[in-house]
Amino acid sequence: MHIKTASIHFLLVLKLIDNAFSFTIAPQKGPITSLTLRELAANVQVTWPFAEPSNADETEQRGDFQIPNTGVSVSDEIENSAKDRFVTEVVPIKGLTGVAQLVTTAVRTGSFEPVRYLVPLSPLPKTKKEGEADRSVHAARYAMIDIPPYSPQLLGQIQRFLGKESILALALITNRDAIHYDSAPAIYSARRSDLKLWKEALPDLEVVAYRLDIPRECRPFVTQIFDGYGPFGLKDAIGNEAYFNASFTELGRPLTVEEWDDDLAEDILSGQTEAEQEADLNENDLFSPEDIRLKEDSMDIVAVYTPGHSFGSMSYLFPSQNLCFSGYTIPVEDTRIEENMGIGGAGPALDCRGYISTNKGGIGRQIESAVSLVQSYADRFKVVLPARGDPLFLDGDHEERKRDLLEILDQYKMIGDIYERLGILNDGDSD
Repeated sequence: MHIKTASIHFLLVLKLIDNAFSFTIAPQKGPITSLTLRELAANVQVTWPFAEPSNADETEQRGDFQIPNTGVSVSDEIENSAKDRFVTEVVPIKGLTGVAQLVTTAVRTGSFEPVRYLVPLSPLPKTKKEGEADRSVHAARYAMIDIPPYSPQLLGQIQRFLGKESILALALITNRDAIHYDSAPAIYSARRSDLKLWKEALPDLEVVAYRLDIPRECRPFVTQIFDGYGPFGLKDAIGNEAYFNASFTELGRPLTVEEWDDDLAEDILSGQTEAEQEADLNENDLFSPEDIRLKEDSMDIVAVYTPGHSFGSMSYLFPSQNLCFSGYTIPVEDTRIEENMGIGGAGPALDCRGYISTNKGGIGRQIESAVSLVQSYADRFKVVLPARGDPLFLDGDHEERKRDLLEILDQYKMIGDIYERLGILNDGDSD
């Protein structure tokens, strides 16, 4: 009687559990005993309803988070599900030989990603079909402007675009906001720059950035650090495929550090140091605007320090190709035509994630940098390739191009002043 009651209770428990789980029970004939109970338990096959999906990429399941397999925690699964997924396409730019945009789209959240670029260090010879180059024949070194999300698929696209004979030699960072991070919202521990993945995939890739815009986790992967006011120049070693020095040379007056002693203290108290006196004497010969310009003429890339959007923002000129990769420095994105028919042409976007509301170094500082860039180099580029918006092709001679760009900067300053008075953004001094 005791065994029979226990057996009934056991079967009732199995029946209740069967509502949540799927069991396969071997058929049983005759009375149930303690021996047959053990055999029955041994023959029960349980199908766990929260099993890992067959497709490893399929993370969204019905109900709450799936219970992961051994070695992966529920916290890892939650963190992974909070991350966005990004798709980046290599889009050749019509009319620019060998130049392409890297356009990134967020799969889930629609979060904003800046536009990155691929550009040859030296001009590529054109084929009979205007605007294209036979990259499978001509070996070239390429630069990647800013750091997109890494994936083997994107790397494959880039390699196909470059061709078999060309290599990706440089990564030029315009500002820290253009470095992609594989991170989940509000999870600091998951903040990892994709720069590490690019360096692992391309160990010889030279990475260049300004000192103030290098996040701590990116420092081990930056191979050259800009410091000082520049400008900086790089010459592509055309014809020398065996050796390529990817180091920029400072073309302007370099920063110097003086050892502190009594003589230096006395010079400072007198109003001018001996080093400053010597520098003033040599300025006309070594670092005059004319001398710097002559040195720039021999360079394939000129890197210009343009703080404003961030404290370490850089702009990169490719004078022989008439290109300016300005990052966020020159605000040329236009999203206003439908709403403001009286305002046409490129200009600062009036959205919550535009050039103005994402500024960190101060509107005044950015305007000063952008005006200096336009005034000094408008004769060196005909196309602006920004981090926001489409490439801007400028018409006319360099004076007309300069006038058009200065008008855009005037609009940007006017809107920025209004934003500051309304308290929407600060002047950058507190950042």
